[in-house]
Amino acid sequence: YWPLAAILTVYALLIVIFPLRMQVMESYAYAAAAEGYYNLSQTFALLQPDKILPDISSYHPNHPLGHLLPAAVHRAFGFDAMVLFRLRNGISALVFIAFFYLAAMRLVGQRAAVITATLCVMFTYVFWGAALSGETQIPALALLMATAYFLLLFFAPETGGRVVQILAAAGCYIFAGGSHL
Repeated sequence: YWPLAAILTVYALLIVIFPLRMQVMESYAYAAAAEGYYNLSQTFALLQPDKILPDISSYHPNHPLGHLLPAAVHRAFGFDAMVLFRLRNGISALVFIAFFYLAAMRLVGQRAAVITATLCVMFTYVFWGAALSGETQIPALALLMATAYFLLLFFAPETGGRVVQILAAAGCYIFAGGSHL
């Protein structure tokens, strides 16, 4: 697993060394809502002015866990919500990369090809931007990649059929839905 450890270490360092300095609007709105000084319902009310919507600042209906956890940590410890969103995304990117690499090794088995494919995915504009931003997509992607890996294990003739593998896949899938619907 040394190539995976090297890839994860380098990527983590790059995330720290090259932070995204300007976030997209949603990242700022989500962080402000998690900190409690912006009512996220106002954004949804723009298209439904005749509706009175509840305050969804701590529990966004499209990505409930994505807001609930950083908001809870902010309230408990006072950490900057944007930092929490970005930290969550950086860790999620590393989790995605790890499961992508492991799944690709099971499917392809050629280390050089898997390393190349992993590096290509890591440095696509979409993945790199999601890893650095305060958006909410990458945790769900990481959990879906974990789901795929556990399903590969479950269906593999040499290691498969264990209840724990299918339960892990189901759990990751459920939390992926809770992270981003």
